[in-house]
Amino acid sequence: MEMPVNIETTEDVSAFVRYLIYHEELNFHPDTPFDDYLDLDGKLVYTSEQCTERESLLEKCFALVGDDVYSIGLAVASEFLGMNYPVFRYSDRM
Repeated sequence: MEMPVNIETTEDVSAFVRYLIYHEELNFHPDTPFDDYLDLDGKLVYTSEQCTERESLLEKCFALVGDDVYSIGLAVASEFLGMNYPVFRYSDRM
C-alpha cells in the first residue's frame, strides 16, 4: 500500500485516510497536526518533510470534500476496528 500522491476524488480521500490508519497505524484525526503525533517512546512519528507532505494532502482532502473528511475518517477507523460504522456525509444533509 502506498500513500496517494494527489487528492482528486473522494476515493483518494478514503485511500489517504486508509493509508494513515492501516499502513502507518496512526490514530488519525483530521484536526490533529501531523507534528503532534508521538510514538510510544514519546518521539515524533514524522519528520518535518513528512508532516508537510501529509498536511498538504489533508488540505486537499478538505478542499475536495469539506467536513466529509470527518465521516470518511470515522468510517475507515471503525472498519479498522471491526465496527462497520456507516458513512455519514455532511453534504447529504444540506
